[in-house]
Amino acid sequence: MQGVQPRVGYADLLCMPEDGRRYEIHGGELVVVPSPLPRHQIAALATFTLLREHTAAAGGIEVLSPSTASTDRGRKMRTFARYGVPEYWIVDPLARQVEVHALADGAYRTTRVAAGGETVRSALLPDLTFEAARLFELPW
Repeated sequence: MQGVQPRVGYADLLCMPEDGRRYEIHGGELVVVPSPLPRHQIAALATFTLLREHTAAAGGIEVLSPSTASTDRGRKMRTFARYGVPEYWIVDPLARQVEVHALADGAYRTTRVAAGGETVRSALLPDLTFEAARLFELPW
């Protein structure tokens, strides 16, 4: 007989030791994830800056890491769909592209894949448009 691992929640996550590891909960399962690479951090910072500028002017994004790409495109994407998140973006620093996925009939469908000077547009935030390359430029 195989033992059943207990499900963990946010309270459990708060109790994790400060041991330098990064922890996430995926469907009640505690997962240790590696620290992001510099390319990932640059894209995440640029994405945050872009969204912050949009919010300031107008009143969920996921950045892939090679080690978490299958989770981000699989389990995490299905979880967001199950909870009704209307739009799911995948920012891929290695491919230097942005994928926009829209929720339809309980699952995501790809509405746009943009790279380089191609325009990224959100159906959820219609005033948010930008060139994909902007997310992959060094900020200094």
